[in-house]
Amino acid sequence: KLLDVRLLLDRGLEKDSWDQLLNVRGDRQLVKLMNEAYQLRIESYTYSPAFGTLKVLFHDRDYALNLDDLGTGMRLAFRVFTAMILSRESAVLAEEFDAYQHPDGLSRIAKLLLQLAQKTPCQLFLTTHSHESVRAFAEAARTVGPELLRVLQFDLSSDGMLTSASLSADDALTLLAGGVDLRRTH
Repeated sequence: KLLDVRLLLDRGLEKDSWDQLLNVRGDRQLVKLMNEAYQLRIESYTYSPAFGTLKVLFHDRDYALNLDDLGTGMRLAFRVFTAMILSRESAVLAEEFDAYQHPDGLSRIAKLLLQLAQKTPCQLFLTTHSHESVRAFAEAARTVGPELLRVLQFDLSSDGMLTSASLSADDALTLLAGGVDLRRTH
């Protein structure tokens, strides 16, 4: 699955995948993941065919909210979690999914994404320009499993040659602590 920001913002993702998700009871996983990531009290989800939206039901409220009303960061995380659950033994590429994440929650999301990738199993490729994201994922990898993460730097030379460097989580954290800008390869 390839998820760029345009696709991650599209509510059609739920419409297209909701039945598939229910068939493997991924809705239960999503409740647990979202509650842990954002410290919510979600009870369940239900799809509203009349409005074409996913409704979120909470333990402590007498009304439902549309998923799209929870905030962009939560919607994007929900959709990345969904793609990973449905991509067992495959791969998901999410481009700049972290652009809408609050830095305080990024460490929880990083840990959950790594755990989900390990459990599913699903290979997760995330692109980012954010030092905070690299740091959050590298720190999460230290506790979940250092072998789960590689930080790749890419450089496109003026003559069109693409080169890359691969860093372990520990190497990335060491370089970041030393003030190295990982977005620069030379």
